[in-house]
Amino acid sequence: MKTSPLLTLNNLNISFLNTDNQETKALHGANLTIHKQQVLGIIGESGSGKSITFLSLMRLLPRHAIVKGEALFHHKNDQIQDLFKLTNARLRQYALNHISYIFQDPLSALNPALRIGKQMLECIQIKQTKQAKKATCIQMLQEVMPGMEERAYNSYPHQLSGGQRQRVMIAMALLNKPDLIIADEPTTALDPEVQVAILKLLVSMVKKYDCSLVLISHDIQSIADFCDQIAVFYKGQIVEYNNSKSIVEKPQNPYTKALINCRPQSQNEGFFLPTIQDFMGHKEYHKSPMPSIAISEEQLLQAENISQTYPPNFEALKPMNFNLNKGECIGIIGQSGSGKSTLAKLLVQLEHPVTGNLALHQNLAKTQIQMVFQDPYSSLNPALRIGDAITEVIAIHHPKLDRNERILLAKKLLEETGIDPSFMHKKPASFSGGQRQRICIARALAANPEVLVCDEAVAALDISVQAQVINLLKKLQFSRGLSIVFITHDMQIAKHMCNRILVLYDGNLVEEGETTAIFQNPTHPYSKKLIAHYHA
Repeated sequence: MKTSPLLTLNNLNISFLNTDNQETKALHGANLTIHKQQVLGIIGESGSGKSITFLSLMRLLPRHAIVKGEALFHHKNDQIQDLFKLTNARLRQYALNHISYIFQDPLSALNPALRIGKQMLECIQIKQTKQAKKATCIQMLQEVMPGMEERAYNSYPHQLSGGQRQRVMIAMALLNKPDLIIADEPTTALDPEVQVAILKLLVSMVKKYDCSLVLISHDIQSIADFCDQIAVFYKGQIVEYNNSKSIVEKPQNPYTKALINCRPQSQNEGFFLPTIQDFMGHKEYHKSPMPSIAISEEQLLQAENISQTYPPNFEALKPMNFNLNKGECIGIIGQSGSGKSTLAKLLVQLEHPVTGNLALHQNLAKTQIQMVFQDPYSSLNPALRIGDAITEVIAIHHPKLDRNERILLAKKLLEETGIDPSFMHKKPASFSGGQRQRICIARALAANPEVLVCDEAVAALDISVQAQVINLLKKLQFSRGLSIVFITHDMQIAKHMCNRILVLYDGNLVEEGETTAIFQNPTHPYSKKLIAHYHA
């Protein structure tokens, strides 16, 4: 049974003025109703208009944004207030009392120079003594992270984990007992287990404090179980709006069908993943089988008792042994802090192990192990054209080539990774996240590698873009005979990509085996927990 409405968006249009003073439309006539005590899911890719819809309510859009329409907030006393008609000062006060916003990256949202307690005290609007305000903060922290409230209150943001920081953001959002909480991608950067815990916490707090929740995400599967209704955004329009069960089980719009099917699933094993384009325009999707990749007995890498310790005495990686064969893709899985990225740095020799040895095949040079990082934007020089970013690598690894030959090779690499070579003169800011990751892969290929180390290489990308990059990596593995070390916390992707799995936990290699064996019969308790979460 539906409750009475809390917020109604009527014919909401958002556009941005460009340098020529012309409008570029970003949202086209959106109509939404958020009911009291309801959890509404907002789904869509980057640029679909999902975040700007709710940022506009708080007037957090750039100054050149033009917002038209109504945002009607319904009070308990039956009064209705259009948020767009309030002055800036009135809106600030109104939002503090009625609306809370939880941002995607809590580390960026929190002040790094202030302790958590100090920042929480600043949020409280109720007139109380300082001691009473502190007690309120401690009580709220106790609800979201029991047993850690005192430590969290006295900590700086960097002293807490990603999940702990997000719990702090939830506590801050609830301090003033808002009517509406907007959570914008609140779990994107977190491990799957922590994602579920945060979403469960959010929903339980909403029920306890009798408020409404908007969950914004690019991953429909991660939030579907927690939502009453879901609105799907595509290119600035709401293309589907229904209850959660109907959206997931019987999607009507081709784009919604694509979002659900782009994730690796059991029926896609052995096939390239479908992409958005496979479903749009009333196309009938046909599976495309992946070519079989021969795995040699020849060992390219052999890690012998390698470990890593950081000052003063933190064991990031305990002694471990494993190998990588030619043509193989091994998956390194584990939660944040398990040592995955530390291991990646050792493999590409950005760091050296404190014990043990990393033995390379006699024909494998150190430079033939290349890395693809998680965040493509920060791993590219923003001031450098992408053509120059690739040709400078070519100049190092192919010194005999002249300038024209380097440019020609850079164009071939861009074409091989799905980027138009005519874009060589553009800078990273001109490209989407998926395109930037393709450019990073092209740059890695410029060294003519035998081994690619992909450190969460698709974690920051939209679901459909993830599928495109995964397909690209598989094609390159076949065409170039690459061996891949694929580091991820996503079990679905690991199962689709990898021949063999290594499970890390607290710096230890706790289990190793063929992918099928790990998923069907895990032996270590942590592996069992990961597989149980995957099946759930």
